[in-house]
Amino acid sequence: MLSGGLWRITRIGSVGLVLAAAVAGLVLGDVWLWAAVEWSSPAYARFYARGGFDTPAVVALLVAAPVKAALLWLILCAPAPGPLDHREKALRRLPYLAVAAVAVLPVIALIHPKQTPRLTYTGWSADCYGRPGFGDLKSAERDAVFLCRARSTDGGVPPMFPDSLSDQGILAYGRALCRAKDLDEQKAILTRAGSARPAWGADPWDLVHVCPEIVGATHPELLRSTEETEAANTAYIAEENAKCRDPWPRTKGVVQATAKYFLFADGDPGYLVHDPGDGTAEEAAEQAMDEVYDDSALTGVADSAALIGHVEDVTDLCLTVKAFRTAPPRRTAGWDQVSEVPITSRSGRLTVPEMGEDGEVGAGAPMPNLAIAGKGRYRLRVHVRVGDAGEEHLVAVFPGTSRKRLELKP
Repeated sequence: MLSGGLWRITRIGSVGLVLAAAVAGLVLGDVWLWAAVEWSSPAYARFYARGGFDTPAVVALLVAAPVKAALLWLILCAPAPGPLDHREKALRRLPYLAVAAVAVLPVIALIHPKQTPRLTYTGWSADCYGRPGFGDLKSAERDAVFLCRARSTDGGVPPMFPDSLSDQGILAYGRALCRAKDLDEQKAILTRAGSARPAWGADPWDLVHVCPEIVGATHPELLRSTEETEAANTAYIAEENAKCRDPWPRTKGVVQATAKYFLFADGDPGYLVHDPGDGTAEEAAEQAMDEVYDDSALTGVADSAALIGHVEDVTDLCLTVKAFRTAPPRRTAGWDQVSEVPITSRSGRLTVPEMGEDGEVGAGAPMPNLAIAGKGRYRLRVHVRVGDAGEEHLVAVFPGTSRKRLELKP
């Protein structure tokens, strides 16, 4: 153990060296002041403050130097003779701890408040449509889905927000759009955000991901999961099918079906009776459509496809199809229009598209194969009327070789 005098010299020398180094560091520059007070490599100072320390940091280091010197003085005091009790041992440990809220203090002083938030950018997403329903998403996933939609350029359209806007900015504008009272207010918000298409506004289908409590109040269906949506759609289609009745119940076909036929909401020329197995079916359908438009006829036909138009401006109609082995009686009473055209089946099939084929339009129930005699030529008789139940169609198919077009009731 060192003698009392030598210990005192060591104590005074160590504390004096700390204070002298701090003064020298103040003269030589920030890097050396850091090294003198923090007792660490000058390289760390260049890392923490590349442009040098500001005034508060220098003051913090100058305050820390005498505090550390005072604590060092206490630590280096000569050990008291005799054994130590628990209280004395605890007091001895406190200076070591104090040297450590002080060594950290200058570092804390160097941490500056952020002048701007750290922003993130998701970039572009190739496809945002194949996503689950809102009810399938976890809370943490909803913002990401909105960002995907807000930045999407699917279909070649400009995104809702410019690519220079951060994720945080887009989410903030999205919640502002939720609170907008009308389209004009949405337009003003999007204009302020720098959107390339402010006049379009924002779709509730997108906004529900950032404010479900607001959008869900007026569009509760948007809160559903995929399973709930499918169940609701199935129930709706079944309800609509139940509204349609067979308009010719006493005359049964070999095969028949009655269902609601759903058309595009923005206008649809009609529905097809076609041979889906014919390799030229698509071309035949286009020719049949041209015939409807060119001749203003209710039914356009081209080989293996017939396009049957609608009278009213409707988005759905009640459709009954029946197939017979021979021509059924001509029934025109109670119908507004009745016409008969030729149609061919090359694959042995004639049917009406079902909703399941494209998910948007089509018959709401399975449709039978109307070509009951197999491959060959058939006659297609179409009955149309508009009444209290809306627009109703009855389509009868039976074998026949005639190529004539008949208007049984213009």
